[in-house]
Amino acid sequence: MTTIPSNIKEFAKRRGIMPLVNKVNRWANDIGKRIYGGTAIGKYYNYTLVLDVSGYQSSDVYINLANKTIEANNIKVKTLAEFKKAMGYE
Repeated sequence: MTTIPSNIKEFAKRRGIMPLVNKVNRWANDIGKRIYGGTAIGKYYNYTLVLDVSGYQSSDVYINLANKTIEANNIKVKTLAEFKKAMGYE
């Protein structure tokens, strides 16, 4: 499994969403991708964590910090199968 960038890991730990980031990392690894980077958006960076999984400074995955949901390519996902489909791997 590839390593999550340190800035993403530190942010996720502070915000209590490390399990969600780990889940996205596992899913990304399953399709041969990884978390290349990301950024937090919103006032005080407390609304959404945007992750680049494609490696082209993209915004493939959004983690909503308020309701702790994951979206991949604008599709809510809860399982690996849903993630694969949203990312175009199924």
